[in-house]
Amino acid sequence: MGIEDKVLNKLDFPKVLSRLADECILPRAQELAVGLKPFVDFESVRKALQETEEGKNLLRGNPLFSVRGAKEIRSHIERCLRGGVIHGEELLEVLDTLRVGRKIKQLFLEFIEEFPGLWEIVLPIEPQKELEDEISRCISEDGKVADNASPILSDLRRSLDRLQHRIRETLEGTLRNSTYQKMLQDSIITQRSDRYVLPIKQEYRTSFPGIVHDQSASGATLFIEPMAVVHLGNELREVILREQREVQRILQMLSAQIEARGDAVAELHEALSELDLVVAKAHLSEAMNAGAPELVSGQHVKLIQARHPLILGKVVPLTIELGIDFDTLVITGPNTGGKTVALKVVGLMAAMTQSGLHIPAESDSRMGVFTQIFADIGDEQSLEQSLSTFSGHMKNIVEIINHADGQSLVLLDELGAGTDPTEGAALAMGILAELHERGCRTVSTTHYGALKTFAYETPRVKNASVEFDLETLRPTYRLLIGIPGKSNAFAIAGRLGLSEQVLQKANTFVTEREMQVAGLIENLGETHREIEVEKQIAKSGRQAVEKQTKALEEKTIRLDEEFEILLSLAKDEASELIRRAKREADGLIAELKEALKKDNKQQQDIEKARQGFRRISA
Repeated sequence: MGIEDKVLNKLDFPKVLSRLADECILPRAQELAVGLKPFVDFESVRKALQETEEGKNLLRGNPLFSVRGAKEIRSHIERCLRGGVIHGEELLEVLDTLRVGRKIKQLFLEFIEEFPGLWEIVLPIEPQKELEDEISRCISEDGKVADNASPILSDLRRSLDRLQHRIRETLEGTLRNSTYQKMLQDSIITQRSDRYVLPIKQEYRTSFPGIVHDQSASGATLFIEPMAVVHLGNELREVILREQREVQRILQMLSAQIEARGDAVAELHEALSELDLVVAKAHLSEAMNAGAPELVSGQHVKLIQARHPLILGKVVPLTIELGIDFDTLVITGPNTGGKTVALKVVGLMAAMTQSGLHIPAESDSRMGVFTQIFADIGDEQSLEQSLSTFSGHMKNIVEIINHADGQSLVLLDELGAGTDPTEGAALAMGILAELHERGCRTVSTTHYGALKTFAYETPRVKNASVEFDLETLRPTYRLLIGIPGKSNAFAIAGRLGLSEQVLQKANTFVTEREMQVAGLIENLGETHREIEVEKQIAKSGRQAVEKQTKALEEKTIRLDEEFEILLSLAKDEASELIRRAKREADGLIAELKEALKKDNKQQQDIEKARQGFRRISA
């Protein structure tokens, strides 16, 4: 059982899907986008988020990546599968799509480990290179069957050119003939019903030999095929018919080849559409400045600085958690204070996450997976069913009570409203207690003060409120967890001009306990604001330290790299010095050896001379 459409409509989820569809290229991808439904099992959600993250990584490395070039070819495939024939331009659309599929499959073959989720999407694509080549050979870029599609077609088209040339030559001779020039309405050659004709004045009908094929609207001009070209025209007509039959045969042959590969071509188109959807999710993530939350087991919600993706202009971000320290959150505060928006943000972030969409929130946000999301938001009054607002809400809540469990997220707006305040508050507490006991994760807005006490006294139930600025008499839209809403009726009335005398009389009707509670709430609110300011100061300080630490780390890395470069250069220089010294030493040794050789030779010469002198003396 999936999350119901009526709930997703209340959360404005279809509007998000409409934005997603705008990012798609293929019509099939747009259909997948608007029909996207949240998954309700952990593994499917994990896989969908991984695909979107891989899509963003792909676009970082290749910002222009898309399936652009692929076309909507489902109707073409269907016609071929029924034994029909598709025409030249449609065949070119099939060719373009096949080519895009083949190239994308080749691209991801190189990055299987980097993009395993995207690889799984394109895995069913079977390249159809032979079919591509055949269509490319037979169909020219203008969508017409090419002359070289078959030898027969080539011969027929040469015959056509030859016959048309002969007919034109004959007709041009007629135009130049002085006998016929006075009969011509215009000196032009035109066509009527694939026959070459001349425009002849009506009064020369009997004087000009030929066959009348048409006449002008006024009847003053007759379009006559001269007898001299009738035979050639008949021959031309016969060749045209034969050429048309050959063209039809070639189109049938190509359509039959698509039919034979119909399933593979359809799978290729579907894979491209699914990839287009993932890339659209990545583009939408960039447009919304969104990111993937940490997916956790269990029904947890921790949204940090979450923003409603459809509200334009300056948006006060929402920080909220559920299912960690508490399971039920009761939000009180003034009308138009942002309570309903807070409900929608929680539900919308859950639906987007479970659909594989990134959410506009800080990266340390965490989301669990809910098997059901229930929402009772807005005016449920039905004139057709004669239901009051209260009855409409109760009908919804009865359905929620009947189906909600420990894996459900329940969002209730103005619980118990529309009836007697005492009974309404009691009903609201009973409903919240039942949902709480079942382990549901519940967020409820209310005006009833009794629910504040219920939240204080019930374990794992928390109060919250939307902040109100008494200076401007406007809500700040900031959600304060742990602080129940405070009625600002007296302060607002005073600021708007209600007399102090009336306010004092009104105060006499407020019990001392209620005054104490109001004061306590105000003190809690002030304390909370002071804590938030301190937290912001601490966060800013931590961010500054982290920034400095990162800068120091980068500087250290840079210095290490420079040291390695210098060390490498020094090693290279030392090696060169050693090589140079070795070359010089080798040269000196060679010279020394040469000198020794010369010296030995001189010694030998001296010894020989001595021996000669000795022989002479003897």
